[in-house]
Amino acid sequence: MERNDFLLSTAMLSSIWEDKHYDSLDLLVEYVKYIIGSNTKLGEELDLELIHEKTKSGFLIKSLPQQVMEVILSRLSQKKYGAILKYNKKTYKYVLNKDLSSFVTTFDSKILLQKNKISNVFDELEKYYNARARKSLTREELMRHFIRFVRLEGYDFLCSSETPNSLRKITSRNSQCDFLIAQFILDSHDNLKDIYTSILRMTAGYFLSRSIYLDSSRNNFKKNPPLKDLRVYIDTTLLLYILDCKTDYQHQSAMSMVKILLENGANLYYYPHKFSFYTEKDLKI
Repeated sequence: MERNDFLLSTAMLSSIWEDKHYDSLDLLVEYVKYIIGSNTKLGEELDLELIHEKTKSGFLIKSLPQQVMEVILSRLSQKKYGAILKYNKKTYKYVLNKDLSSFVTTFDSKILLQKNKISNVFDELEKYYNARARKSLTREELMRHFIRFVRLEGYDFLCSSETPNSLRKITSRNSQCDFLIAQFILDSHDNLKDIYTSILRMTAGYFLSRSIYLDSSRNNFKKNPPLKDLRVYIDTTLLLYILDCKTDYQHQSAMSMVKILLENGANLYYYPHKFSFYTEKDLKI
């Protein structure tokens, strides 16, 4: 089920990218807007933790920092994004400012369309593969091998997608599974244009998903921290968030950013005089 959800998310990302040329972060804006509309009524305050969790699970991004969500929500408060949110400075909460029921219905239709296209791809792949392989595979197994194939061969495939000759170099001596998947894609290019287009969309979406994937726990960050010479001076607002003097969500957001900075080798500093403005009660110490 998770693999199917992943392929659906990649197809949706590619579909969003084709509609408009967004930057990589804006790829999430439409999906966050959909989650907000699906879980919030007009005039209601947003449940930030719920929206954050559903965004992570929807795109299988386990470590999407909360401050990234804050940027997305800020964009959705701007006129060029429809100003669907309004920020209440007194409560530190976002409120849904526009009815999104029509948008949610349209987005649901797009999801269903991509689900059907993915299903068609794997209907054809399952028939093609199992008619030629020494050992048959289930659909779930084929999805796992397909995702692996895209990860390993997808970039070269995209670079030559008009005439995917890069796939011809893959032989059965490398891997029978990879060979048959490559042959299926080549056959689709020649005979099943709709299937081939869907394969292209999933492949392109995979690399788009990598552009917004933020995983601060990767080992190479620790072996060669990219921010080891960076000094970060914490301002008063962030210091308050870190010390838990605002809302729980703001505290968690600040700590998430601090964790990423530290794990990437950055050095954090604060100005001692900042503390002179606050009492022990204010700082919760």
